Amino acid sequence: MAGKAEGLLTKVVKAVDKGRRWYLESDEPDASGRWDTDRRQKVLAYVYNRDDGRCGLCAGEMKLKAAHLEHIVPKVFAVFDIRKGGKAEPGTYYKSRLHKIDNLQAAHTYCNKRKGNAPDVDKWRHPAMPPLTVADAEDGQPLVLPRSRSARPARSSPGLRGRSAEPEGESSRSLTHRELQPPWAYGQRPLPTVRTRLSVPPVGRHRWL
Repeated sequence: MAGKAEGLLTKVVKAVDKGRRWYLESDEPDASGRWDTDRRQKVLAYVYNRDDGRCGLCAGEMKLKAAHLEHIVPKVFAVFDIRKGGKAEPGTYYKSRLHKIDNLQAAHTYCNKRKGNAPDVDKWRHPAMPPLTVADAEDGQPLVLPRSRSARPARSSPGLRGRSAEPEGESSRSLTHRELQPPWAYGQRPLPTVRTRLSVPPVGRHRWL
C-alpha cells in the first residue's frame, strides 16, 4: 500500500513539474533574446533549485540573488557540429534547444563571462552537475551535457598524428603512496651529495705589484 502511495506521489510531482516547465517555456524571449524581468526571475529560480543552488559552470554553491541565467549551448551555436577534440563549429548535425529549460542553467557572473562563446563543449557544463539534454541531432541521438567519459574523444599530442597520447594498454592512474616518497624512504640509497670547498684569500693581505 505504501509503495502504491509513493508511486502515485511521484507521478503527481512529475505532472506538476511538467506543467510548470510548460508555463515557463510558453513565453519566448523577445528579438534580443531577453525575457521580461518577472519571467526571467521565475526561470532563474527554477533552474537554480533544479541544480541545488550550484553554479552550472564550476559546481560551486551560490546565492540566488547572485546567480546569472545563462544558456548552456551558447546562442551563437543554434545549429552546430562537434569536430574531433570536442570543439563546436557551425554546422547542421545538432540543433540547440536554445531557450528551453534544459538548455538553461544558473551560474556565477564571473564564470559566465569567462565561458563566453567558447567552443569547447566539455566546458559548457561542469562534470559534477546532473546531465541535461541540450541539443537534438539528425540521427535522433541528442547531445547530453556533461558528456560521459566514453563519449569524449581521446586527446592527442602534437606529432602523434591523431593517436592517443597514452601508451596502448595503459590508462591514467593516480600515483601510489610509495611512488610519491623519495627513494631512500624504502631502503634505496640517495644520490651522493657533492660538496666543494671555496678557497677565500685572507682579508687584509694584499700583494703590491
